[in-house]
Amino acid sequence: MLTAIILVLLLISFFFRMGSATVGAASVAAAVATVVALAGIAVIVRDIDDMRSEIETSMKEVKVRK
Repeated sequence: MLTAIILVLLLISFFFRMGSATVGAASVAAAVATVVALAGIAVIVRDIDDMRSEIETSMKEVKVRK
């Protein structure tokens, strides 16, 4: 995740050096969208892992009760 953020920031600095305000604004918007998407993916993966852990715990409890 940190690597992706660093890459996006490097891309932003590259486009700002090109001198075009429109290109700079577009690159900032793309960078923000990329970071938001990566954060969303991280949240989804974390939620799936949490659900998997809950299911495994429930299955162990069912086996113990039998």
